[in-house]
Amino acid sequence: MIVVAPEGMLSEARPSQQAARGPPPATSTSSPAADQAGLRPAGLAALRPDVTTVLVHDAARALTPSTLLDAVVDAVRASGAGIVPGLDVVDSIKRVDELGRVLGSVDRQELSAVQTPQGFPGRRWPRPSPRRTRS
Repeated sequence: MIVVAPEGMLSEARPSQQAARGPPPATSTSSPAADQAGLRPAGLAALRPDVTTVLVHDAARALTPSTLLDAVVDAVRASGAGIVPGLDVVDSIKRVDELGRVLGSVDRQELSAVQTPQGFPGRRWPRPSPRRTRS
């Protein structure tokens, strides 16, 4: 397991990583705002070449059942494609104008509330190229 966290939050992320007995967490110093664009490269750079399945998960859903994690891994391995779990939308969704006036309902059958983890085959993630050094 690789835990990716911004520098200022790394001490809070370490207990999760240590509980999983994984390698030391990867950090991103390029993104003090902790946005995905800054954190994702740090996680990808920490992937070993032999990783076959990658799950991308965020701390906002920290209590995700392990059965969902297992199901995503199984689906990635069976399909060889990226998998994003989703739930049926049960709330009413309305289309509104710029003033907030309701224009109509949205057909919920065409919608899905996507979740994490999102799963991908390891070979689909671009890995940073090794840097050459002069001898």
